[in-house]
Amino acid sequence: MVSAAATASNVHLVAVDGTSDDLDVPMEAIFRDRTFKERHRLGSVNSVNIVRVLCHAVNFFYAVLNVPGSGRFGGGCGVVVPTGAAGHLVGGMIAASMGCPMFALCAAVNRNDAMHRFLSTGVIRSAETFKTVAPAMVRLSLSSPPGFAVSVSLFAHVHRDPNAPKPDHPAASVVLQDIQVPYNIERMLYFATGGDTAAVARWMELAKAGKEVRFADERPEAFQKMLDRWNLESVTASDAEVVATMRGTYERCGYLADPHTSVGLSALVNPSGRLTSAAQVVVMGCAHPCKFSGVVSRVFGVDADAAVGYVPDAGHRHVSATLGLLGRSADYPLTTTLAREEDWEA
Repeated sequence: MVSAAATASNVHLVAVDGTSDDLDVPMEAIFRDRTFKERHRLGSVNSVNIVRVLCHAVNFFYAVLNVPGSGRFGGGCGVVVPTGAAGHLVGGMIAASMGCPMFALCAAVNRNDAMHRFLSTGVIRSAETFKTVAPAMVRLSLSSPPGFAVSVSLFAHVHRDPNAPKPDHPAASVVLQDIQVPYNIERMLYFATGGDTAAVARWMELAKAGKEVRFADERPEAFQKMLDRWNLESVTASDAEVVATMRGTYERCGYLADPHTSVGLSALVNPSGRLTSAAQVVVMGCAHPCKFSGVVSRVFGVDADAAVGYVPDAGHRHVSATLGLLGRSADYPLTTTLAREEDWEA
């Protein structure tokens, strides 16, 4: 979006000094203010908006039903979903509920492993957020007069604590979303409890306050039923594993996967759970690698110009346009910068 703002006068940026979880607080307040929301015709194109999640559900049907023989192997193939805020994962749960044949639905996460912790133990607990080069982004759409659209993007940049643990690989800029309280976990709890909105609201309030929620202890049957009904499981990938996956996939297959997708692909290197017996596995892709030329440069140890040579479809007009914009983004001034100590809701 920074690159797009360099050429589009109707794109405005706001940068915040904090994590995606920090950014969720004022964003939630904005969306709960119905008067403000309606006055400005405010919307979102990320998974805060259920429409985005429903679009994800369609992806699962398309992917799984295009796998040869997907209906013959244990009721369907395994699907790995690189996961941050878990919108894509919830889309998979909805697709499975509608009959999409999936033998396993696996959330693949990096060091920010809140979803892995939840699916493994039933505990929701915030933890330290590790730096990422691909921070979570919330994009808002504010409708203006007819014929004029305005897009506002908010980027959450992880606060750099000099005492924080260092990444476990020098090219650790491939870390996935910087999220420790995935907001779509609220939807997962809703499905798991059969729509117990009062309980879900209480748990989410505790989680957002930084307190531990022991869902599996409070509702053991609901937790186990959730895992069994949607064949849910999870895996984690270290920074070094993601880097190795990007390199290995390119060297063996000639395919350059973006860092987020590589978190999912790394699950195939050392599969566990139901994935070990799935006859076929689909890994959901996340983005085109042209968005991550800097990461490609570091992973393969080449300069920026050489990194472009690794990017597939560089001649495609949209890919070419994106690569052309990347060099301009650093000079584009952010519309607004919100420091950590400021009141972001003011």
